[in-house]
Amino acid sequence: MLVLLASLVLGGRRIRCPAPVFFFGLFLVWATLGSLTSNYWPTVSDRLTDFWKIWLIFFGAVNVLGTRSQIRTFLVVYLGIFALYPVRGILYNIVTGQDHMGRYAGTLCSRTRTILRH
Repeated sequence: MLVLLASLVLGGRRIRCPAPVFFFGLFLVWATLGSLTSNYWPTVSDRLTDFWKIWLIFFGAVNVLGTRSQIRTFLVVYLGIFALYPVRGILYNIVTGQDHMGRYAGTLCSRTRTILRH
């Protein structure tokens, strides 16, 4: 996130803040000010922190992804990362030798087997 924000500031491009980003940020400022009087501050502050992170990602994405081809490439790569996640677990188990009767499984299955053994 720091690299993203630094690249926006140091990149030399004009920083954009379209209406959805602006109004979401305005809503978060309002929610933050309202949360100061909340009786449930620990819960509220955790949720607000999550939403501020989402706003920063939203702000950065709006400024970095400018054309349709950039958005398309980003979405394909991002979805590819999620699609390859199970493969990462299987490769990790092959490298570390965690098999069950010669079969390899992803991380969820290996954790479940480890828990069931104990």
